[in-house]
Amino acid sequence: MKKIEKILLIEDDRITNFLNEKIIHSMEIADEIVAIMNGREALTYLKETEELPSLIILDISMPIVDGYKFLEQFQKLDIHKKKTLIVILTSSDDLDDMIRLKYLKKYDYFTKPLTVEKMQYIYEKYFVNQGETHE
Repeated sequence: MKKIEKILLIEDDRITNFLNEKIIHSMEIADEIVAIMNGREALTYLKETEELPSLIILDISMPIVDGYKFLEQFQKLDIHKKKTLIVILTSSDDLDDMIRLKYLKKYDYFTKPLTVEKMQYIYEKYFVNQGETHE
């Protein structure tokens, strides 16, 4: 079975990170999972790591640097040109967030919690059916 080389979880809630890691591990679809608590730490990690993640699962509502700011800063990095898929996972039911996410057409987004079904959809759509080439 084809595996995702590295998944980066950017989520400020430790329990959510734990549960997301548990789901992904149970599916046996990733070689490595890294969990980071906010966008600023994630940007630092991405600048310093030698092996970029194939997939980033990004929360929108976080302290310090939220998901929107992360996306803005990520686009400014030279590394964004490398092929990393970003999927947004949010608990927000705020109408402004829903409208804003709708206009971020480049990114798939899902409401929390992450489930096996949602992760299976991401895995099959982007890593099994279309390979690991992402824009």
